[in-house]
Amino acid sequence: MISPQYLNKISLAVADIFGWDIKEDRLDDLERGLMATAHELGIKETSGDLEKWLKNISWTTKEMDILTTHLTVGETYFFREKAWLDVFLNQIIQDLIRIRKGSDQSIRIWSAGCCSGEEPYSVAILLKEAIPDLKNWDISILGTDLNHIFLAKAEKGQYTSWSFRETSSLRKNRFFTKEGNSWQIDPEIKNMVSFAMFNLADDLYPSGSTRTQNMDVIFCRNVLMYFTPEQIRRVVRRFYQSLSEGGWLIVGAVELDNSYFSDFSPVRFGSFTVYQKPLVSLQPVAKPDLSAIVKPRPVFFVASKTGRQHAIISISHPPRASVMNNQEKTAAGPNAVNLFNEGRYERCSTVCESILLTDKDNIEILTFQVRSKANLGLLDEAMCWARKLAELPGVRADHFCLIANIFLEKNEIVSAEEVLKRALYLDPHHLMSHYLLATIANQPENKRIALKHLKNVKELLDQFEDESLVPGSDGMTVGGFRKILGKII
Repeated sequence: MISPQYLNKISLAVADIFGWDIKEDRLDDLERGLMATAHELGIKETSGDLEKWLKNISWTTKEMDILTTHLTVGETYFFREKAWLDVFLNQIIQDLIRIRKGSDQSIRIWSAGCCSGEEPYSVAILLKEAIPDLKNWDISILGTDLNHIFLAKAEKGQYTSWSFRETSSLRKNRFFTKEGNSWQIDPEIKNMVSFAMFNLADDLYPSGSTRTQNMDVIFCRNVLMYFTPEQIRRVVRRFYQSLSEGGWLIVGAVELDNSYFSDFSPVRFGSFTVYQKPLVSLQPVAKPDLSAIVKPRPVFFVASKTGRQHAIISISHPPRASVMNNQEKTAAGPNAVNLFNEGRYERCSTVCESILLTDKDNIEILTFQVRSKANLGLLDEAMCWARKLAELPGVRADHFCLIANIFLEKNEIVSAEEVLKRALYLDPHHLMSHYLLATIANQPENKRIALKHLKNVKELLDQFEDESLVPGSDGMTVGGFRKILGKII
């Protein structure tokens, strides 16, 4: 029996770490989860170790992983809530196909809180059925969850009959193969989906490193209702930033009221409401006044997990208000800054390009141009502009770090490593260059090098208070960065 005092204290910690709102009527569930976690860790209730463990809420990654498996609900199945999927397929996807066919044939979808994978696999099957020339399309489906046991099942792609209670026999036999008492998903469908462990309460999105930017559709059904009101607002705001213009957020039918989605345009499809990020008018934007140029520290995106999966951890794209300080706004021009901070990268790129026609050596505007192209996924164009950036006399370590991020995104590891070494030549104490070199070296044969760079990162962080922002990290706090480093050092 855990005292109410400890349960209340731990419920606050859980809200802080995971965003979950453990209400009074769920304290029994919390207690059961804690007791199950303690048992799995070998902590005995009668030894006094339980009380000692409960007092220390600075849990390790292993402890938090185990706790999440006992507190999260894993009830889902294929084609759950068919009416929602019909809206997705017959309205949203058909519009995307119509708009992008013959031009930008790409679709990016995120299933946030995907549990054991039935939802993102259902989406993949629907796309397979809806797009005859699917091989000519660039389809990206990301499934994320906090529960590593759920994700392991999703990665395996093997399910029992209970997962098919809303699936037609035709679909089941077409996209799954019977193996004993279970069904294995077709490799073609399986390869359309990637999975990652992800805590929506963290500020790690939108970011190239977590592959959570420029999404066309985000599913987050029956998840937000477990969060605290403040955390719901933060998550919805980050979802907004993660979506492309005109992108869609799909939440549960009875999940939340519209007040949490004030930045979105609610769209009714029959009895259902989905939320669309508004399309922004492309009216001409006046050239910014750059009469008072001040050279700021640029802020950069971080590369995604590709190839050798160099990104152990990832740094988020910041909330729009924290991207630039006032000096930086003056430097880059108000329109470029505002457009970039709002995620309007296409328009920001247009503004930057018009400025660079007459001011081709403006290092800060050129930096915004590189970042906008990169965030749009136009990596070759971003690299063309980045090469111009690298040739300017005022180039700094931050700029080389940006270029390295693009190489990492393109999975050109050797080139990224060379550029990061150039960054450290300019500034031996450049924190993010040390960090990225550590992630690149995260292989058994290079572990000593990785640990050396991580040690440098840790020592550089010691210069700052927890509330400070990590230089060059897109808004990550020093305290948050220390917590993440603690998981890998």
